[in-house]
This record gives sequence, C-alpha cells and structure tokens, in this order.
Amino acid sequence: FKHTITFLIGSAEMEGLVSYEQARIGLTVLAEIIVRSAFELSQKSVSSRYGVVIDSDGEACNFAIVGLGKLGGEEMTYHSDLDLIFIHSGDGATNGSSVISSQEYWIKIIQRLISSLSTITRTGFAYKLDTRLRPSGNAGVLVSSLDTYINYHDSSETWEHQALIKARLIGGSGGGEWFGQVKDTLHRAVYEWDPPSDLNARINHLRQRKENELSLETKDHRNIKEGRGGLLDVEYLAQAMQLKHGRSFPQLQNTKTIEALRELGRNSIIKKQESKVLQKNYIFLRLIENGLRLIYDDSTNLLDFKKVKQNTILNLLKYQGYFVNNLRDAVDSATIEIREIYLNYF
Repeated sequence: FKHTITFLIGSAEMEGLVSYEQARIGLTVLAEIIVRSAFELSQKSVSSRYGVVIDSDGEACNFAIVGLGKLGGEEMTYHSDLDLIFIHSGDGATNGSSVISSQEYWIKIIQRLISSLSTITRTGFAYKLDTRLRPSGNAGVLVSSLDTYINYHDSSETWEHQALIKARLIGGSGGGEWFGQVKDTLHRAVYEWDPPSDLNARINHLRQRKENELSLETKDHRNIKEGRGGLLDVEYLAQAMQLKHGRSFPQLQNTKTIEALRELGRNSIIKKQESKVLQKNYIFLRLIENGLRLIYDDSTNLLDFKKVKQNTILNLLKYQGYFVNNLRDAVDSATIEIREIYLNYF
C-alpha cells in the first residue's frame, strides 16, 4: 500500500498534476496512516498476552506518538525517514495474565511497531525510523513518561529545542485532555524556553559542522541539503528566528518551514524580499531533491551534474512553475542567494 500510493503521488508530482505542497501533504498523511495502523496492530498483539495498562486509580494509561523532522513539519518527501518520539502518561501495570510495568508494556509495543515498519519483506520495507531525538538520544530509553520528558527538557541542549519546533502529535491512545497535555509540553519546550544569548552562534556551529562533515561537495557534486547555501541554511535560519521570536510572535509557531518563512517576512523579522527569495529557492531545491530521489529510488541529496538525468529534473521543475535552462547555473544562483541571506543573520 505504501509503495503504491508513493508511486502515484510521485508520478503526479513529476507530471505537474499535483503541486509541491499537495505532494508533501499526501506523503505525510500516508505516513501517518501507516504509523497509526502499525501502532494498532502492535498494541493488539501485546495486549493479547499482557492486557492493558492501568494506573493506580484504575484508569487506562495513555500514550502519544510524536512526529519530528519532515513528518512533523508535514513536508515528507520520497524515502524520508520517520523521526519519532514516544511518550506515555506514567506509572501503571498491565491487567492481563502476565503482569508488566507500563514502561515495559509500551516499549514492547514500540519495538513491534519499529519492526513492522522497517523489517524487509518480499515487497521491501515501509519506512526507516529514527528515534535518536528522544531524551538522551540512543543512550536513552525508547519510551519516556511525560514527567520525565518535561524534566529532561528543563536542561536540554539548544539543538534539542530546535528539533522540537517540528514536533507534532500524530497518534497514540487517550482522550483530548491527555493529548492536550502532550501538545502543551512540546509547545513549552520550544516557545517558553529562554534561548541562550549566543543562540545564533550555537545554531551556526551545528550548521557548519554538517556542511563540513556531511556535504562532500566538489565541482560536479552539489549536496542539495547539507551543502553551502542548501536546504539546511534555510531551515536553520527559520528555526533560529522561531526560537528567538516565537514567544512574542505566535504567528511563527508553525512546524512548516515555508509558513515560518512567510510569517518572518510579514512580521518584518527578516526583510520581506529575503523571505520571498528564501521561499522560492527552498521549494526549488526541494523539488530537485524530490526528483533525485525518484530517479535513483534512494534517500539521496547529492546532485551529480555529470550523471544525473537533467531533462527529468528540468521537466519536474517546469511542471511546478520553475523554468530553467541550465541546471548547474540555476543551482549555483539559488545557493548563492540563500547563503548571502543566511550570513546576514549569522
């Protein structure tokens, strides 16, 4: 199902039958449907042996699945990993024939969920999952209680608050009050957090590390994401401004990069013309990224000018409103404009 729908969306985007934004939303909704289905199947399997988790008041314990990155930002592309964190409501124990703690119960469910989504079958796999954005990263537990999560982010690193800009609740179990608590916790970790005075320097340091260590750019190889003037320039600039000004300007409290850029311009936090240039070039580079991933059927951001089927990329751009004659010149122009604006704020 995942491969079929992805193929249909990809074909429609390549031919201009759906817009850039429609394709991102389509792939995001697809991922959400599959994650929720995998969660329900996993919970059903574990509950058949252990029952359900009950707290000390005899109430069912609650659970939340939070999307980050492209999933949280509703900006999914082809071969995107799923950045997920998992939060439960707290202490409790199961009421089945075998009794385990709430922590053990939820971990078993998420282990099954990860396996069901990422195990290779005769039709491949659904998604690769990245859970490293949980508290303490790979060294931390797979599932955290809400109280533990709140306490952790009282002293977490700048980049962790930056990552939570994209946090969006996408599934789980429980009522509106529970989901409201989770949303409020995520919101407070971003927009009620006091950024350090050297926020821009910290974000720029991380950005430069990614460029120096991951981009692997040469004359004929451009990294659309991590390279100089790439997608991360735009995203890190927008996120720095959101962390700095989001409390004063609630309009900036948006998980979508394009919407954040629009509001930064509308509220004169960056120049309106800079906002327009960044929006245009961001979508331009994302479209090239989409094209590369569809051509190579792989999670790649590397544009090899000597090998890439440039006509395929140029046609995709044309169908989405970008009329380009020379791909190399257009990429050079876009990345130079992005980096110039980026340096205005870093």
